[in-house]
Amino acid sequence: MLGLKEVNHYYLLMKEESLRENNIDEVQYSAIMKKLLATLKNLMFSLMLHPEFEMIKEAFKLKEKQSKKQADKAERIEFALKSLLRCRNMFEAKHEVAKILFAMRKREALLNEFEAELFALSPQDAKDTYYTLLKLGFRIWNQVERLRVDNPLLNRPFIVNGANV
Repeated sequence: MLGLKEVNHYYLLMKEESLRENNIDEVQYSAIMKKLLATLKNLMFSLMLHPEFEMIKEAFKLKEKQSKKQADKAERIEFALKSLLRCRNMFEAKHEVAKILFAMRKREALLNEFEAELFALSPQDAKDTYYTLLKLGFRIWNQVERLRVDNPLLNRPFIVNGANV
């Protein structure tokens, strides 16, 4: 499996023709694509994108068959670059989802604390805590919306506690 730094490294190598010709031969290309597919599988499964990964996998197999028949190296490189970009996007999406979930956990803890101490708080403290909860909730909502826009594959209902956020 590849890490984000390796994905960026291979992307830069494949993007520059002179670097690609000097550093990546057929055996290395096949190994990179195998690792890339495994990385995409891991990332997409962790984001619950099983059907989407299967479509990418089938497209990969089809592209490999076509490129072996035609021996068109340019198409293979283009497909590899697209796959590397997709992998980079999945890393970023996974990071964003983790940030959203962390913020939701923080908001939930603050809400539980607020509910437990509501009657013991002064009106000003209750008001401040309430505004903090509102601000945090709005920030989470904005992060979810941005995630939906930036990653169309993740543009589906975002269910939390049985409600679509």
